[in-house]
Amino acid sequence: MKTFALRSGRPLISFRHGLGLALAGALVLGAAFSGAGCGTMPYEAPPDGVWDDLGEPGEGLAAALRGGRWGYVKLGGALAVLPQFAEALPFSEGRAAVRLTERWGYVDRAGKYLVKPRFAEARSYSDGLAAVKTGEGWGYLDLAGEFAVEPGYDEALPFSEGLAAVRLGSRWGYIRKDGSVAVRFALKAAGRFSG
Repeated sequence: MKTFALRSGRPLISFRHGLGLALAGALVLGAAFSGAGCGTMPYEAPPDGVWDDLGEPGEGLAAALRGGRWGYVKLGGALAVLPQFAEALPFSEGRAAVRLTERWGYVDRAGKYLVKPRFAEARSYSDGLAAVKTGEGWGYLDLAGEFAVEPGYDEALPFSEGLAAVRLGSRWGYIRKDGSVAVRFALKAAGRFSG
């Protein structure tokens, strides 16, 4: 067993059932799978045992920063994807949005591009679609990396329960996965749908 710490020297605390938790700027990973309590999982850390930073976990992986580049580690600590990205979002629906230089794309759990970097901004997949920004505005990609909803919105939030909040000008509305309007653009503010 190894103790894991961020470069700041703050130790990571283990929690039951593999939960991750951001605490005082440090990400807490791991746990005992004995079902009886808390413990520390074995961790395959970098040579000096320290990562510069850790991101929010998603689907058993967490983004890990080393030497100015992000990669991914398994919640048990094993390296999953070598640090190579300028930014890395949590995994969702088997994909993670990553920025290599100035453009965002999506990689699988092995770090292989599923969607090559070509977007100004990108968000995590939710409900089978991911919001991405192009020169024409925000739109939504399907799991195959094709546009399900063409770009054209000024802002786009993640889908939830089949609806997503989008903004045109100063007004918000909600759209369905096919791009049809579910709630007209008359709202001053909107959030992720939960109904």
